[in-house]
Amino acid sequence: MSGGEAIEVQNMVSGGTYTFQTCGSSSFDTQITVYTTAGAFVAYNDDNCGLQSSVTFVSDGSDVLVLVDQYNCASNFSGNMTLLGTGGLSYCTPSNSSTSYEYIQNVTFLNINNTTGSGSYNDYTSSVPASDPISVGETHPLTMINGTPYVGDLATVYIDWNQDMDFDDADETIVMLGGPDLWTADITVPSSVPAGVTTTVMRVRLVYNSAHTACSAETYGEVEDYTISTIGSTPCSGTPTGGSASISSSDNCAETQATLTASGFENSTSGLSYLWEYSANGTSGWASAGGTVTPAYATPSSTEFYRYATTCSNSGVTAYTNVV
Repeated sequence: MSGGEAIEVQNMVSGGTYTFQTCGSSSFDTQITVYTTAGAFVAYNDDNCGLQSSVTFVSDGSDVLVLVDQYNCASNFSGNMTLLGTGGLSYCTPSNSSTSYEYIQNVTFLNINNTTGSGSYNDYTSSVPASDPISVGETHPLTMINGTPYVGDLATVYIDWNQDMDFDDADETIVMLGGPDLWTADITVPSSVPAGVTTTVMRVRLVYNSAHTACSAETYGEVEDYTISTIGSTPCSGTPTGGSASISSSDNCAETQATLTASGFENSTSGLSYLWEYSANGTSGWASAGGTVTPAYATPSSTEFYRYATTCSNSGVTAYTNVV
């Protein structure tokens, strides 16, 4: 790049720490100024004639302009330089001060089958291939073998389902059962995973008799990180597909059970809810019939009409079947 040139940097992560620095000739006196694209000042550094400039700041998520220029020194200089930018959010690094006792000997989950020796913290997110993709609602077993088991050992799985670079959300901690040698957990993919095929981090932790977290420093045990692949549903939007409804008989006598069936309604996106409704005249005064699944069963005490409602929570719009 050339002096006086600004480069726009997009997709900054809010809360992430970023560093920009000039590399190349140490005799070229540079200064770096960072602004948001809206013109707000973010950071500045001057290398004081002869040292590389470097700025570090915590992003609020705004796109920024990084301006590199020459400071007003005694002599001018022309040449090439490189602007290096690094940063973003990263996962916390847990620790275990002793590696002489219990340790994670094997982790098996889908196609992941990793056998290792003892250690404090081991990151296998790159060296071990990601798991096969798993979809929302699927449940798969995970097993962990403790290489040196002790009564009092505890095991936990943490999964960053929503990919916000932490393990703090309500559904991201899974307590493993069994032990002290063989531990198991059923891993169910929640609806909070992003749409499409994406990857995230699964952390497996083994400790001895300690109230631990995904990030805490402990005395005994081991932590291992893996990459798993998930398939999330696309969020619903606009007006969902309402489908159609049918009834086992349209002239049932009062107090006789009828079977209600709905089909063709939207169910491939997330954020949808369902409800059977009834009305005395089939046009107004609709109320909840109490059921959400299909088929459903109704035993009306008098003449009643039914319909199936599909609501998209993202748009607040409800679509209905025909009235039966």
